[in-house]
Amino acid sequence: TTIFSPASVHVFNVKAGDVSVLQKLDIKTVQKGKESMWHLDKIEVVRLDNGVVSTFIKRDWISVDSGASINKHLPPTDWKVVLVTGDVEDITFDAKVFVTINGADGSIDEAELTNPVVPTGKTAADYKPFTRNSSDTFMLKAGDVGEISYVQLRLEPGANPTTWYLEQLELTNTTTGATFLMPCKSYFNQYSSTSYLYPQSSSTYKISVYTSDVKDAAFDGDVYVKLSNY
Repeated sequence: TTIFSPASVHVFNVKAGDVSVLQKLDIKTVQKGKESMWHLDKIEVVRLDNGVVSTFIKRDWISVDSGASINKHLPPTDWKVVLVTGDVEDITFDAKVFVTINGADGSIDEAELTNPVVPTGKTAADYKPFTRNSSDTFMLKAGDVGEISYVQLRLEPGANPTTWYLEQLELTNTTTGATFLMPCKSYFNQYSSTSYLYPQSSSTYKISVYTSDVKDAAFDGDVYVKLSNY
């Protein structure tokens, strides 16, 4: 029997099935001696073929009767969430918005988007989010899940009817600067309130614009470019 004494570290090599992204540990304890409570600080799991380290922090007591489930510890970060409402008619909104962020290193629990960032020139009293052809920004403090796999967006309708058209969601990890653009182009209402959004793959392009060497070729306006594959 291994004695897990105070301030000790025990290392075990365990061969097990491939669980891909490790997100949770379930712990079961079996009493062998007189001790029925164990104060666990943390468990680190290293996948030996790629060196990926997953840390599960407990820092609490575990009893023989209850055991414990520990979610993977994710480094904290601030996520910037931008929701773009489409330029469509008859937008009405009375709902709460929730997101669940899933990534290569794990996932975070569903969180409500509250306290939008008030745009410059407006006050909190006169600012109304989710109106036609608008962008609304929210800051969300949560774990860093790494490369984004998908975001689940869910509405909880209020007392009044909601007809909302979400053009896209933009998610930025403010620690790393990584930005993920997720098109939606879907309506939400009391009958359709959940959507799964996936990042659009992106590349950085260098665009060189050559103005012709002909008389009066100059132009002093704005130029917009749309890249298409069809």
